[in-house]
Amino acid sequence: ASISDADTVAADDNEAVVSVADGTYDELEDSTLTLDTDGITVETDDDATLEAAVDYAGDDVTVDGFTISSAEGNEVVSLESVNPTLENAVVDVTDTSTDGVEFAPEEDEGERPGTVENVEIVSDDETSFDGQTGLDINDNVETIDGDTVVVEDNLLVGFETQIDGNAELDLDELVAAQDFENDRSQAALVREDRDGDIVNDAENIFGSINEAEGVASDGDVI
Repeated sequence: ASISDADTVAADDNEAVVSVADGTYDELEDSTLTLDTDGITVETDDDATLEAAVDYAGDDVTVDGFTISSAEGNEVVSLESVNPTLENAVVDVTDTSTDGVEFAPEEDEGERPGTVENVEIVSDDETSFDGQTGLDINDNVETIDGDTVVVEDNLLVGFETQIDGNAELDLDELVAAQDFENDRSQAALVREDRDGDIVNDAENIFGSINEAEGVASDGDVI
């Protein structure tokens, strides 16, 4: 069985659903699974593991419920299309040269809708950061409103930069919307003072005190 083949035969704009059974999907997939059928949902209610990078190419594509693991490409999952959704998933980064998730939704009628929700993004070696980024939010994403643009309830573990954001985002809201209270996760934040807001010029939510210190200014608090 091949998820790639199912995506190929699905018709655009037909809201096709590919339901995937328990198992590991690897040798029948390409090293990168490209989902280019508009409106398709690829989902599993079972324990399905996809050992391939995932690229979103079609509009309104949803991936729901997988463990996704890959050492190919620049990131394991790339959401670079109109209104991409990744939810209820585990992204396992197994190579120190590979990042976790790239969130770069394309513009549609003046907005950049998209969703990354309830996703566990984990470095395979939780004690070794090695320059990796867990979630890379494209600079064109200037607001996360919780409605059309959703990035929430995600757990990030073991990355030098947990979330690579930008100066336009409200980092306090972004931090509060994730699962950083979990004792597996790490968050090193640059603030203007002990009780102040996160410094947006720092742009990132770090998992490394050393990295946070590198962008802090005199008088800031980490």
